[in-house]
Amino acid sequence: MARTLGRPAIDIFFDILRKDRLATSCLMHVGHEENVQHIMQHRVHMGGSDAILHGETLHPRAYGTFTRYLGNDSLRLCA
Repeated sequence: MARTLGRPAIDIFFDILRKDRLATSCLMHVGHEENVQHIMQHRVHMGGSDAILHGETLHPRAYGTFTRYLGNDSLRLCA
C-alpha cells in the first residue's frame, strides 16, 4: 500500500488505525504461494479457519481468505 500510495508505511499504518478508531486487530501480509500449494497437496492436510466474529468489526479471516482457500486453491490444487 505504501509503495502504491507513495507514502511511508508507518503513515499508512497510523492512518488505518485512526480511520477505524483502533478497531484493526491485525495488519500483515505473510505466506508464500509455493508453500501453501505444497502444504495443501499433502495427503494428510486438513483445512480449517479460525475466523474471529466479534461485534461489528470482522477479522479478515472472516471473509476472503477462507473463501479463496475453498473456492480457488482446493479446487485447483486438490482435485
